[in-house]
Amino acid sequence: MRPLGAAMAIWLFAMVPALAQDVARMPIVGVMRVNAAANNEPFATLFREGLAARGYVEGRNLRLDYRFADGDAERFPGIAEALVDAKVSVIVVFSDPAARAVQRVTHTIPIIAVISDLVASGLGTSLAKPGGNVTGVSMLEPELEAKDLKS
Repeated sequence: MRPLGAAMAIWLFAMVPALAQDVARMPIVGVMRVNAAANNEPFATLFREGLAARGYVEGRNLRLDYRFADGDAERFPGIAEALVDAKVSVIVVFSDPAARAVQRVTHTIPIIAVISDLVASGLGTSLAKPGGNVTGVSMLEPELEAKDLKS
């Protein structure tokens, strides 16, 4: 039994660096929230479920890095810089001020903005081709309403 236990321990210690390397190579999704960490539910659960439905599972093929402004949008620039310094693969934001803060610090990391109107806010030139590194979802886009009326 002891040789088996020793072999398991050696295998485990040999695998730890390999597992760490896999985690280090996983894409990191930075998520900026204006609220406090204590108020992140049910959003976090719904966000993880939405990602999982598309095959992205936290800890398996991506990492989530939540950053919170604790109700103070003036903290967005510092949070944006911290996410860029953390070398995230993409940053998800939920307000114009958050998107602008990230846009000021990086022109290469993709920014996914879930805001009321991506084009009217000036963050994108059109829905079809937003331009730059900002893309996302416009929740109340008049351009889409006009397209619906023509259909």
